[in-house]
Amino acid sequence: MMNDEAVIERLKSISAPGLSGDIVSLGLVSDVRLIPAGWQEGDAVYVVGAPELALDGSEYQARFLGGPSGRPPRPHLGAEAALVRFLWRAAPRLTASHDVSEGGLAVALAELALWSGMGARIELEDDAVIWFGEGGGQAVVACRPEDESALEGMPYRRIGEAGGSKVFGVELEDLERAGGYA
Repeated sequence: MMNDEAVIERLKSISAPGLSGDIVSLGLVSDVRLIPAGWQEGDAVYVVGAPELALDGSEYQARFLGGPSGRPPRPHLGAEAALVRFLWRAAPRLTASHDVSEGGLAVALAELALWSGMGARIELEDDAVIWFGEGGGQAVVACRPEDESALEGMPYRRIGEAGGSKVFGVELEDLERAGGYA
């Protein structure tokens, strides 16, 4: 278990755009048009990163499995920093990006669909850990299919395509109301 000083020292050793040793800060962007805004019809949707995922300590476990228990996977700060560097480098060719955190991949995809104002046809294995597992070091990104080469250098896999008014078979307006986003 790391104490506060050990965490600060570890953060100081990470070199990634937008991160500093004492606080996480936003970096300056010279051209805001380079910031991904939201996926577009026909964009390919990917999950980037390959963290250890678990339901232990997750939002899913807290809500649906009788409360939190166990230990979530330990964060891999090097993998987190690599993901930040990758997203910073790939951003000009991405149409959308969203971290996978509280609630896992399914929640990140739902939030990104709402943000984009467009659904997506997503195919995931029937596994609660894949859908709702938490572990850090993972993001959902979208880009035009011809820009897939922007993802090289990180583990990634295509999980769907943007389009329509639903995600996971749920209309976005229903999702917005259910999630309290309306």
